[in-house]
Amino acid sequence: MESLDIFACPLTGEPLRLDRAAGTVSGAQARYTVENNVLRLNPELQDSCLRDYYEVVNGSKQHVPGDFFDGPFDPVETYYRRSKKRALVELLPADLGVALDVGGGSGEILRSLVGHAGSRYRSLVVLDWASSAMLEPARSLADDPRHVFVEADATRLPIRDRAVDFIFNSEMIEHLLPAQSEALLAEFVRVLKPGGRVLLTTPNGLEYRRLLQESVLSSMLLLSGRKPSDLAARERLKARLFRPYLRVTGHHFTDLAAAEATGQIGHFNVLKPRQLTRQARRQGLAVHRSLVRIFVPIVVPRGIKQGRRDPRLLDRLEQLVQRLHLDRLLLSCQMHLLEKPA
Repeated sequence: MESLDIFACPLTGEPLRLDRAAGTVSGAQARYTVENNVLRLNPELQDSCLRDYYEVVNGSKQHVPGDFFDGPFDPVETYYRRSKKRALVELLPADLGVALDVGGGSGEILRSLVGHAGSRYRSLVVLDWASSAMLEPARSLADDPRHVFVEADATRLPIRDRAVDFIFNSEMIEHLLPAQSEALLAEFVRVLKPGGRVLLTTPNGLEYRRLLQESVLSSMLLLSGRKPSDLAARERLKARLFRPYLRVTGHHFTDLAAAEATGQIGHFNVLKPRQLTRQARRQGLAVHRSLVRIFVPIVVPRGIKQGRRDPRLLDRLEQLVQRLHLDRLLLSCQMHLLEKPA
């Protein structure tokens, strides 16, 4: 755990030191534990119910050693991951230095991406408030001092000011409450060194399917006498409608059981690209480059799903959308490379 000198108490900001014999990380006033090679730097600041939900979700995901992007997936999922990999390889810097994977779960996405892009890092800190997904990689990588796993709250990062060179934040900001969105970006600015970069991906709130979904949810809530702005009611309704949607359209969602059990899917903060870049600029981050990728049809063609038709049809549709400059309306994932000015 060579990177431990970058950590600080999330409550007081004081530097923290590791005592291997005692299994603690402590400062003058604060004391945290180390369990199963995971630093528990979490003062229980976040919503415990929401955290429990993500523990269920993360715990249901089987850790499969190997490449996140090139595993044995069905043809549609293979396309989704192939498209995302192409875009992220374009955006990922060559030298990540001290890298922080915020909301990374097991960290497998960034580790796989580094291999595809040929990038390098001096240290890689994977940080998530739900630690269940990181237990297996924390065990398997325990002998590699470059890798550190941390349970912590992303809106109060236990990291010293100007301590990291690069932050990866993939499909996580949409799970925060709207009021927490800019707090997360402000934390990124605080912990980045001048010239440091953030690679952030999140669903595209301007995508046609998303606009249609939100219109249906708002109408149903209004008809039932509830406010469309009620996030909890919105999530419960979304969870109830999700299984019929999947059955009709041919899509799949690996955490469906967890979503139904808890009554929420957890996308509280799906932003449109301009909303996100405006928030980033307000917090002092410059937008270096942005991409929108991955075409998700409303109904998955059965022939592609069953392997009878060439799944690269989806790649060709994505390329056509880009040529027509309709990517922000028709593609599902926005990706931004942001930079803290030197």
